[in-house]
Amino acid sequence: MLEVMVSLAIIAITFPIMLSLIHHQVNVHISSEQLTIGVLLAQEKIVETELAGIPELGQTTGDFGTRYPSYRWERDIQNTLMTRVREVLVRILWGPIDKPESVTLTTYVVTP
Repeated sequence: MLEVMVSLAIIAITFPIMLSLIHHQVNVHISSEQLTIGVLLAQEKIVETELAGIPELGQTTGDFGTRYPSYRWERDIQNTLMTRVREVLVRILWGPIDKPESVTLTTYVVTP
């Protein structure tokens, strides 16, 4: 009987610890997945900008519609010290509006 009580005590102590570790791993997986999607969407926006020709200066924003409803984007195109080169900054945001998570990619586009 004593052995059974000791076994139950060990299980009672380790079970919450194991649940906490599993919960943490699930959160890490979700964060990793969101970041990966953000980087891929930023790359998509950069390629879209490069293929569109000479990018207009200024900032534009948008979302990804029904494909990724919780993600939105901001694109800022600025001049650089070289007249033919423009800096393209793409930021992908997700999560709550007041405290979003984000990823930012920057590239340079040469105008003809």
